[in-house]
Amino acid sequence: MGIASAIVLYAVIWFVVLFVVLPIRLETQGDAGKRLIGTHAGSPANLRMKKKALLVSVIAFFIWAQSRCATWIGSIGCDRVLVNGRKCRGLSRTDVCLIKLRTI
Repeated sequence: MGIASAIVLYAVIWFVVLFVVLPIRLETQGDAGKRLIGTHAGSPANLRMKKKALLVSVIAFFIWAQSRCATWIGSIGCDRVLVNGRKCRGLSRTDVCLIKLRTI
């Protein structure tokens, strides 16, 4: 995996984790009883975005590091993929995807 792929993978993981973490311990304006004029009652009263961004960054880093280690060690890769009951050694990922699409 190249550096650009690694950065894109981290960004995708970061945003997925962000959307999981955002509603955790969320206090809405309706719950707090401090609804501002012109806002929805479900709007956050105190989002604590800096704290959540730091938490998301740490969690995303560990998930990303595990995926990088798994691909680097070789537990995830083309040599583990079975196509029609055979291991795909020596094939590129594009070849494996094309074989899978032809068999569908």
